[in-house]
Order: sequence, then C-alpha cells, then structure tokens
Amino acid sequence: MEQPVVVSFPDSSAAEASKYASSLQDALRLADPTILTERVREVEDSQSFGPSLEIILGTASVTALAKGIGFFISRYGTAKIEIKRGNVVVSGLQSKDVAHSLKEIFGQEK
Repeated sequence: MEQPVVVSFPDSSAAEASKYASSLQDALRLADPTILTERVREVEDSQSFGPSLEIILGTASVTALAKGIGFFISRYGTAKIEIKRGNVVVSGLQSKDVAHSLKEIFGQEK
C-alpha cells in the first residue's frame, strides 16, 4: 500500500485546523476526484472530524495534489501548513513552491 501524505495545520486552533482540513479536502476533490482523503483525529475518541488530512493518491498524480494544495494556500494564505510523508516533512510553503516540494517528497515517482 502506498505511504500516505498527512497534511496538518500547526499553530491553528482545533476549530481552525478542522475548517482548513475540510477546505483542503474540497480543493483536492475539485483538482482530482480520484485523490482519496480521510480526516484524521488527534484524539481517537474526539467528536470532531479531525484537524489533519491523510491523503492517498492512488491513480492521481502529484500534479493534481499540488494543484489542490496550491489552491488551498492561495485561498488561506495565512494558514500554516505542514505536509509529511514518512520521515520527510515540508512546511512554510507558498503556492508557487508546492509542486516542486511535492515532487521532492515523492521522489518523482508519480
């Protein structure tokens, strides 16, 4: 199974992070409906949907992922976003940096 990408929103309140995760999830669905996303709860028994988003690309491309994340960043420019895949963590991105950073994370495999 492919290693997921986890996107979180450090320095955001739980409510803000949940809103950001929902908005990013919508942006990714618009970019490519084949991108699989799941909200991740920080606390297992929490009632909230979760402040982080786990992403599995499946047949989707890194380019589609970059498009969705870039759209999110252009909409919520003040939100801090952290993208993690395995031991690789990228944060502090601007929309123009997303495609390059994701290609680095995925090692050009998609």
